[in-house]
Amino acid sequence: MKKLLLSFAFSLIFLVSFGQTNINTSLGYSTHGTGDMFGYGASFGVEKTLPEISNRLSLGFNARFTTHSREDIFEGINATLIDDWNANFRIVTSGAQLEVVPAFNLVQTEGFSFRFHAGIIGRYEVTNHPSIYGYTIMPNDEYNFSLRNENTNDFKRFDVGYISQLSMKFKVSNRSSLGIAMGFQNDTNGSAITSIPISYYFSL
Repeated sequence: MKKLLLSFAFSLIFLVSFGQTNINTSLGYSTHGTGDMFGYGASFGVEKTLPEISNRLSLGFNARFTTHSREDIFEGINATLIDDWNANFRIVTSGAQLEVVPAFNLVQTEGFSFRFHAGIIGRYEVTNHPSIYGYTIMPNDEYNFSLRNENTNDFKRFDVGYISQLSMKFKVSNRSSLGIAMGFQNDTNGSAITSIPISYYFSL
């Protein structure tokens, strides 16, 4: 992990030092897994155009942070046995990741671009999601129930994966732009995340 962070830092220094570089930040809504965990994501990164290869091609290095949660309600349990504020199972999953993402301008004008992004990620994730959980109410006896919670998955883990996006970028001034994107990512843990971020770009 330390080597990955150092490599990322050196890459940022290289991009900022040479050629036209854009600083970008984003914030947006996202879902995790099958879409039943909702939350937000934020990112910060740099992007450098690659005119030596193509005027439509750029390379970005990003740091992204996500958090998602949900509540599963225990239905059917007698209210005298469990308080309303305890009648649920709360699940939270948060992660931080580093990305290397080339982007290609499918449509490019002076004030607008429509782009496709695809790259690789290294993701560190923390979750309290159990391997198996649930509850059983005994037949014809709402006062008798049992809870089950098993943890065989890793609480903290590091995975590699991929990320892809379609984005639109609108020029605001000679040095700044606004954008919106739709993205999807997955990794070796199966942490599928969809996102709709809004971005701000600033040219150095």
